[in-house]
Amino acid sequence: MAERVRKHLGREIGLGREYFFVVEGHSNRTGAQTYLHMHGAIASHDPGERVRIEAALARAAGQELRGSRRVARSVHSAWFELVQVAYPNYLFKFTLRDDPRLDDRRLVMSRPMTQAASMFWNDIAHKRA
Repeated sequence: MAERVRKHLGREIGLGREYFFVVEGHSNRTGAQTYLHMHGAIASHDPGERVRIEAALARAAGQELRGSRRVARSVHSAWFELVQVAYPNYLFKFTLRDDPRLDDRRLVMSRPMTQAASMFWNDIAHKRA
């Protein structure tokens, strides 16, 4: 999934954009298994590119490819000025729940975010004075 997201977003809005998504397969309301879906965020400076981002993510999920139609209610987005503290809790709520359709790699991050996380880890874990 990470490579598909990277490929489709790169084609649509260019490479180097920061984003992260968590793949999950359970309903927030009932906790029951449901369609695989993603929650996350992507850096954007232009609200006008929202439609292009949604289209790229839909294609990464396998929709609107080779003449297929988008499944109703499959792509939702909202413009955030600031991510609230509760949002990461919401993102990771089902990451530890067993789902045979998913492996352990449920986090999709852009290369700039992965590199920044690696540098941060090196700073706090290995380079203490």
